[in-house]
Amino acid sequence: MKKNNEISVSELNQMIKTGQISIERGRIKNNKNELLPEYIKLLQKENVSQIALNDVKIVYCDLPKISLNKWYAGTHWTQRDKLKQQYKRIIKQESVKFPIIVTYKFYFKSRPLDADNCIAMIKLITDCAFTNDTNKMIAIGGIYSYKSTNKQDYVEIFIKENAIL
Repeated sequence: MKKNNEISVSELNQMIKTGQISIERGRIKNNKNELLPEYIKLLQKENVSQIALNDVKIVYCDLPKISLNKWYAGTHWTQRDKLKQQYKRIIKQESVKFPIIVTYKFYFKSRPLDADNCIAMIKLITDCAFTNDTNKMIAIGGIYSYKSTNKQDYVEIFIKENAIL
């Protein structure tokens, strides 16, 4: 039986999905940046495995939206280079412990791209964020695309460090 101050795993997952709470390096925080250790215990008890508690979470907002379809449609190399420079202004090099598994969750304020059409954006993010992007150092854990509920385009990147590839 659930006590008044307890929440269920599905309620917790909904809070994560809507941005009310976030998980970063083994800590759960609310949108006021307050730690919520009681939720960690719930996740550990229920073996919630959607996103591991020790994953690194990075969020980038307002990256230029580019579909793989547009990329393949013959975009001139100067346009692609200009787009990469825009990404470099937003994305900083991340220091991570390779090898890594990366999961991408894209949120679009209008007309979400199909997950497979986010590949062009993933290529630009990977080139800007990681020094070593060989197949022996980086694997993609998943690609998800959603309609944003907070009127902003952004991507959440979850990185599992020291992964076995």
